Amino acid sequence: MNRSVLFFALFFAVSVSAQKVPALNQKTAVLVVGKDVGAYAVEELNGLHDLFVAHGIFVYKYYYPNADWAAIQKTAQNCSFFVYSGHGYGNGGFDGAFGGICINDFVEAEEFTKRIHFTQHPLIVIQCSCGASGGSAGDKGDIGFEVAKKRVLDTALPYFISGAGAYFATNWLGGSKEFLTGFLNGKTLAEASIETNHWFIDEKISRTINSSTILNEKVIYLGIANGSSKISYSLAFVGDNNFAFMNIGKGK
Repeated sequence: MNRSVLFFALFFAVSVSAQKVPALNQKTAVLVVGKDVGAYAVEELNGLHDLFVAHGIFVYKYYYPNADWAAIQKTAQNCSFFVYSGHGYGNGGFDGAFGGICINDFVEAEEFTKRIHFTQHPLIVIQCSCGASGGSAGDKGDIGFEVAKKRVLDTALPYFISGAGAYFATNWLGGSKEFLTGFLNGKTLAEASIETNHWFIDEKISRTINSSTILNEKVIYLGIANGSSKISYSLAFVGDNNFAFMNIGKGK
């Protein structure tokens, strides 16, 4: 990269980071850190903040104890990316399953779908949240594909009901940044997901979802790692394999 290009890139990133409000038609990202999680969550999402800004995307940050549900609702409606790092809500979903978010308040899946109506069909990114990619901190041994799949679909469902375009989740530190780096540079949902921490994944399962819900005919992908202590389900995506950055803001 020559000096003039580097200068422009740095100037552009600084200009975006200095913005107080997004410009007309500028893509936005909503970053949410939930309650009672480690400092790693802030570090992870701050890294995503810098990545988004470098790509000209305006960022709203709601980090606990400033993860106010009313404020999140206002900016999430028109966002292009919705990112959450926090506890998985084990009984916050429909029918007492996984779903919802744990922020200043406990926001169940039903409440989320009533209040959030995504207009831009954003990409949902979940970093280190139990159930979101299939695995959970309390798992002992291999929970099996069907249990992992159900957790992912239960967690993803309210986002799709609210109008999401695609869903990605990982429990690996740095996983979301690696994924988004590829995605923002033109890789599809499937390509960017499969390349994320690929050296840790022993088994890749991709299946079309057959159900009566809004998820019907979408693809679920699970990356399974067979570690020294146990099998873990630590990466997942739900959506169209070919969903890409250019699809955000367009009709589903």
